[in-house]
Formats: sequence, structure tokens, C-alpha cells
Amino acid sequence: MNNSKNVLLFQKQLLAVNGEFISLDENQKVSSLVKEFITSNSIKSIVLSDFSQHQDLVEALEEDTEILADFGSRSYPLDEAGNLCAKADAGITDVYAIIADTGTLVISSRNRGDRLCSSLPPIHLALIGNSKVYLNFEEFIENTPKEHTYALITGPSRTADIEKKLILGAHGPKRVVVFYSEGNAGCT
Repeated sequence: MNNSKNVLLFQKQLLAVNGEFISLDENQKVSSLVKEFITSNSIKSIVLSDFSQHQDLVEALEEDTEILADFGSRSYPLDEAGNLCAKADAGITDVYAIIADTGTLVISSRNRGDRLCSSLPPIHLALIGNSKVYLNFEEFIENTPKEHTYALITGPSRTADIEKKLILGAHGPKRVVVFYSEGNAGCT
């Protein structure tokens, strides 16, 4: 299966688990689309993973949004980092890889900000541009370096109460929004 078919399968599976998928066309910039999303959803504060490669995004967001933590520009003690991420309206991360058949995002442990920004704020905005695309978990395991740990995120946090009523966002983000751009198009 080629990457474009895998991405379509990923999108279908992500939507099936209450995730959101926004695809950029070749003329759009991720910075413009993310800023538009933040404005239209009244997001006032964010935390950023390491966005040294997306300086235009950081600059666009600084205009109207309070950046509580930017893990690309400085290091934070763990308790402070956790508190800042828990206070934020949204966290924004790059994604290491996607697993198509389950609609799963793979976040690497290389940067502490990736895991905190993706799990503590109520909204996780995930940027997929240069991410690796795998059909299934087995393919991911076979082709991934073993020196890091990875967090697997399949849609928003969910739990069921005693009456088996599904509740989103009880133990993590209530919304997972994926911004997809083919290759590096639109990410700069």
C-alpha cells in the first residue's frame, strides 16, 4: 500500500475514533491554518513542543495567543512543565509517525515537550508533514529505532462510566486535531 492510500486509511480510522483531520492543500501554510483554527475555537493559551523548524508558526501564534511554554526555546523543570501544559487550552506537537490501520499518532520520547503537549491540554493539535507513514503496528515496530520510547495516541482520551456511557477527555485531550500536509509542503 502506498503512502497516499495509507494516509486515507489513517484519516478514516482517526475520524472513526472521534479525531479530527484537516488536510492542507499545496497553497496553504500550516501556520495560517493553525492560527485560523486557534482563533475560531477561542484558544487563548498554548504550549509548543520543539518548533525550531516551524519558526513562522511560532511567530504567527505569538501575535494573538499566550504561549505558556515553548520546549524548543528553553528547558523547564518537570513539575513546572507539567503545570504549564495542564493550564494551556491546547498543545501543539509534530508527529514522529502515523499508523494507518488504527488512526494512531506516534509521539517520540526524544523531546519531553512532545509527550506533555500531547497529553495534558484539553486539545492536542498534531502536525503531520515529514512524519513516517506505516500501514500497521507490526510495520512500525520492524522499521523504528529502538533507542527511544514512543507514545501511541488513537483519538481523544476516552473512558466509560459504570453505565457504559463513553466520556471523551476524562484523562487527557478531549480533542485531537491532525493537520496534514504532504511531505514538507505547507509546513514552512
